[in-house]
Amino acid sequence: MREKMAGGGRVGEAVCYYELLQVEKSSSLEEIKKAFRRQALLHHPDKHADRVEEATRIFQQLQEAYECLSNPQ
Repeated sequence: MREKMAGGGRVGEAVCYYELLQVEKSSSLEEIKKAFRRQALLHHPDKHADRVEEATRIFQQLQEAYECLSNPQ
């Protein structure tokens, strides 16, 4: 289910895991891992004291995307 969609910020909005991590659908596991780390550092809630809720939501989506895309099944 690599096409699975993550819940977006608004009701009814969906974000593609590949788009969220900014990788191509043909990306290798290593590329996905690097992209996750890059995005996680950029959006980590500790770095955004002024918008913790939004950063937490994005960070959780990134974790969900990485978990799904890095699963070989």
